[in-house]
Amino acid sequence: DWGEYTLERKVDFMNKVKHTLLENGDTISAAYANNHIAIFYEQEKKPEEALKYIRENLGPLLLDNHIEYRYINSNAAYRLLKKTGNDKEAVLMADAVIRLKDSLTSQYQRTLLLGLETKYQSEKKEKEIALLNSQNALNELQLERELEIKKRLQIENILKDTAVSHQKSLNEFLTSENILKDARLKKELQLKAALNRENELISNQNQLKETQ
Repeated sequence: DWGEYTLERKVDFMNKVKHTLLENGDTISAAYANNHIAIFYEQEKKPEEALKYIRENLGPLLLDNHIEYRYINSNAAYRLLKKTGNDKEAVLMADAVIRLKDSLTSQYQRTLLLGLETKYQSEKKEKEIALLNSQNALNELQLERELEIKKRLQIENILKDTAVSHQKSLNEFLTSENILKDARLKKELQLKAALNRENELISNQNQLKETQ
């Protein structure tokens, strides 16, 4: 609250603050200090004194690249020039204010467009990443499905091979069994033939004895 301080004390204090800021290279904050001093003088109805500090801001303190600060101070200069009755310079300052406002508008639009472009590129990148992740997920799912099918086919082939092998073993067993049966049958026939010959021999011997 500056109400209890005299104009001289307020101006002196802000000038000391300004010089300290300038020693530290902070010209923007120093310009703000000048704005405070100008307000002090304007409140005391001393626009000429206030204008000195605004002119300092428009001179060495604020360079051309600080458009927003130049606009604020040019607007203040226009107001103070009108209060001092310097209409001719006020008109020139009004033109400067309009140009600075146009520059600020263009700068704002460029910043806005840049922000929109950055946002668009960011969202585009996010969508591309999401699409890529979706594609990768589909590829993984397809790969898992192909592996599952391949595994199933392998199991089916193993079962087929096992069945074929089992059938082959069974056929071999049946073939062996048939061979054994044939061998037994042949042996039985041979044995039967031998018995028949023996019986025939015995019968012939008996008949011979009877005739004697």
